[in-house]
Amino acid sequence: MKNSIKNILIPLNFSSSSESAVATGIAMCKRHKAALHLLHVTEGNSLVLPPGKNPRTLELFLLAQTDLLKDLERRAAQIQEEHEISCLFHLATGSLYQAIATKTADFHCDLILVEKKRRPALFTFQRSQSVYRLLRMIGRPVLTVPAGSRNFNFKNVLFSLAPFSSESFSAGIALPIIRKNNSNVTLYASVSPAKKPSEIELANQLADLAQTLISREKAAEIEKEIEAGPNTVKKVMSQAEDKKTDLIVVPTRIVHGLRSWFRNSGTRKILEESPYPVLAVL
Repeated sequence: MKNSIKNILIPLNFSSSSESAVATGIAMCKRHKAALHLLHVTEGNSLVLPPGKNPRTLELFLLAQTDLLKDLERRAAQIQEEHEISCLFHLATGSLYQAIATKTADFHCDLILVEKKRRPALFTFQRSQSVYRLLRMIGRPVLTVPAGSRNFNFKNVLFSLAPFSSESFSAGIALPIIRKNNSNVTLYASVSPAKKPSEIELANQLADLAQTLISREKAAEIEKEIEAGPNTVKKVMSQAEDKKTDLIVVPTRIVHGLRSWFRNSGTRKILEESPYPVLAVL
């Protein structure tokens, strides 16, 4: 069980500016007395000269990398001076996801912040997979921050408890967030009346377990809501709106192969479609 947040990593590749993710990261680092890590990854093995290219191409690439490094250094220094937090910067080349996984391990990062753009009308397979793929590769909690978000204080937190499994609930990194924000917490699940009584009973047991864990964090208020009906992303979003939610927490169990499409389809949709920040905990 994670009791504190010491290092937060923000990969800057997921959005052109990442201003919302950076602002959220700064606010969290102040609150948790954590270090902020800014990472930019140049994808591909650009140091290998491709056939037909002259050395000038490599020279231009190296100059661009030098400029990028200087920009990162300036930005980190500005954040550190203005906000009085530790801010480090990292530049990497190669696979985006592998680079994030490596830096996360090297610097013992507890949380990854990713800024996401509004979902486009015609989104690609790659985009819909991005956050979930990141979760699978790094095995650490990921917080998605919608572009333009200004929810820097997570005063109202919604836990989405479905799907139901004896292994599905993990509060993890959400606990220190609740503690530091003195959050109001809603434990929410929607269960179809057609489901077996055992599943309805499990939903209640899961909510009771979550309530016990979270109550130790001195949350301002804990509310449990289990209602009849199919558990859909639309219902979770409706509940989030009703509760004036600042943060949605979705427990995630990583599975591989075709099963991952079905087991975590709801979690994936929430991560991609939510207009609110979403924290995926493992």
